[in-house]
Amino acid sequence: MYVFSITIAILSQVCYHVAQKSMPPGTRPFLLLGIVYAIATIACFGFSAIGSKSVTMSDLKPLLSWPTFLLAASVVGIEIGYLLAYREGWSIGLAFSVASTATVVLLAVLSLVFFSENLNGWQIVGLGLALLGTWLVVVHR
Repeated sequence: MYVFSITIAILSQVCYHVAQKSMPPGTRPFLLLGIVYAIATIACFGFSAIGSKSVTMSDLKPLLSWPTFLLAASVVGIEIGYLLAYREGWSIGLAFSVASTATVVLLAVLSLVFFSENLNGWQIVGLGLALLGTWLVVVHR
C-alpha cells in the first residue's frame, strides 16, 4: 500500500495538470470549478458509501472544524491558481516546478516553526538543490 498510495498521488497530479492545461480558455473559472467539485462530491459520497458501516452525524461532527475549512479554501486556491497560471501562458513543467519547490521550502519552514520537526544537513542540502534546480529551469527556459 505504501508504493500504491504515492503512485495514485503522482498519477493524479499528472492527470490534474493535463486536464487543467487542456481547459478551454473562455470558460468561467469558478463555474468550471463548481462543476468539477459537483462531480468530485458525487464520487466521494459514492466511495464513502462503499464501507461496511453507514455514515452518521457523529462521523460528520469532527469534520466541521478549522482544518476542514482551510483544506477547502486551499483546494479552491490550488485549482484557481493553476487554471489562471496556465491561461497566462505558464507551461506545465515550469508552473509545477516553481509552485512545488516554493511549497516544499515553505512547508519545511512551517514544519520547523509550528510542528517542531527537524531538518538534517542532507535535507537542507536537498532544499538548496531544489531551489537551484528550479532557478535553472526558470532562468534557462
